[in-house]
Amino acid sequence: MAAGLRTNLGSETVKHSLDAMSAKERKPIEAFLAQKDDAPAILDGFVRAASQAFHGIESLTIDVDALLEALKTAGLPTTVDELQKRFSDYIQKYAWI
Repeated sequence: MAAGLRTNLGSETVKHSLDAMSAKERKPIEAFLAQKDDAPAILDGFVRAASQAFHGIESLTIDVDALLEALKTAGLPTTVDELQKRFSDYIQKYAWI
């Protein structure tokens, strides 16, 4: 079972996802992969990290100044809900580029 999981963690989709993860997010997967097949331990955070890796992670590079401008659109101060909407709108606009 552990060997099969290791094989799946070596897929191109997972490799791409791991590259997009932070070192902290990758750590449980890397620790699992470093173990022997006979008695691998499932470390804290492994299931979540593996799930993210298997589903695929897309990285998005954003321009901080452009993001700040988008968040200030229609003025400040603003409500938390409006700020979240502005952020979501900004991300959606650039997620497909």
